[in-house]
Amino acid sequence: MQSSLPSGIRSTGDLRYDDLVRSVRLMNEYCESKGSRFFLSTSDGGTFDVAGMHLMDLYGWVVPIGEAESFEKEWMAGADFRDRDFGEQWYQAIVWEDRDGVATPVFLKCYE
Repeated sequence: MQSSLPSGIRSTGDLRYDDLVRSVRLMNEYCESKGSRFFLSTSDGGTFDVAGMHLMDLYGWVVPIGEAESFEKEWMAGADFRDRDFGEQWYQAIVWEDRDGVATPVFLKCYE
């Protein structure tokens, strides 16, 4: 799905926060290297200095690339607002860790 928004961001309201946009872009770079895509749900709003960058912890879906196109259509239509369990198998909390000067995401599974 083509959009003027950065990949993984659904709302123009999220563009007001440079640290959030930076975090989502970095998360997508990481996911793309692993064969997946990231789709933002929310953030707790805290900004942290990690590896020389201001980054925000994130909540969202890490979706395998083969499922990403169909997931994105439903996500853009707000399926997660109507169905609390939407995409639960991919939903993650992400915090950042400095690993030898590289900001690296650490995944905390939200559902078990």
